[in-house]
Amino acid sequence: MIRVVGMVLLVLGSSLFGFGKAWELKERVRELQEIQTALLKIETAVCRFSLPLCEAFRQAGADIPLFSEAATFMEEGALAKEAFDRALDGYLPTSHLVGADVALLERFRDGLSAPDTDGQTKNFAIVKADLARQIESASEAEEKQGRLYRSGGVLAGLMLGLILW
Repeated sequence: MIRVVGMVLLVLGSSLFGFGKAWELKERVRELQEIQTALLKIETAVCRFSLPLCEAFRQAGADIPLFSEAATFMEEGALAKEAFDRALDGYLPTSHLVGADVALLERFRDGLSAPDTDGQTKNFAIVKADLARQIESASEAEEKQGRLYRSGGVLAGLMLGLILW
């Protein structure tokens, strides 16, 4: 009886591990899509309506806290690049983003210091194109690797259970 309970717990634990890893991949895609939506709002506010960057970040902060934190730091007197960097440092530990995603956000941060709307428009265009590629890549990884993690977790638990049986 204890062997059966142990095997069930082993399979359940490894399955939960696999499903958890698959969930992280799904969350990465969701976060990237939220960042894309927020960047579109910021671009519209800055380039079309000529709102200050702080206000545009505040409006986009409803979607993702990274931008509302950056707006708060700008209101405290930090420059846009510094404020976004500090907000990014606070956001990353709780996010599911990987190195390439962070590099993309850092490139966006570097373009925030563009002196005119043309420079900012170019920055937004570059970041939007890169972000679309990142989302496509993350979606493909979530589809392939997510299935691998889910089935691999279950199968690894079954295999270990049978070996230990």
